[in-house]
Amino acid sequence: MRKTLWLINIIGGISVLGSYAWGLTTQPDPMRLWGQISPSVQGPYSACMPFAALGYLIVLAYTHIRPHRRMIMAMTVMLLFSTIWMPLCFAVLDHGWHTAGVQGVLAATAVASLMMLVHAATDPVRDRLRIAACVGATAFCVQTVLLDAIIWPRFFP
Repeated sequence: MRKTLWLINIIGGISVLGSYAWGLTTQPDPMRLWGQISPSVQGPYSACMPFAALGYLIVLAYTHIRPHRRMIMAMTVMLLFSTIWMPLCFAVLDHGWHTAGVQGVLAATAVASLMMLVHAATDPVRDRLRIAACVGATAFCVQTVLLDAIIWPRFFP
């Protein structure tokens, strides 16, 4: 199960980062992704991203030590939909597509993130590793659920 965990995270991580690199380097104006979010809010919003990434890495370490199919499935769903997000956003902006697809992608990512938090929170083993995983998953959920799935879509495009 650990090999599957790492394979999914290596391939999925490269895919997510690759889609971001594609969007940020090939698009004429990647700042369009902010939609109507004020530049004064973009800084604090962006400041949450490293904490979310660190939170995910803590959850990954937790899952490596205590592998579970539900957690690996949630990570797979989250990575898959995170890979789709940026190209889909640019398709909406460039071709006038409806934003429902973007909202669906963000909803799937949010649900997968919440599944990771619930799994860590309901782990019967009560130790520091579980607490760290809960804190990490919470930081990740602040980004993926609150900021990305609830707040950001109200300002996009």
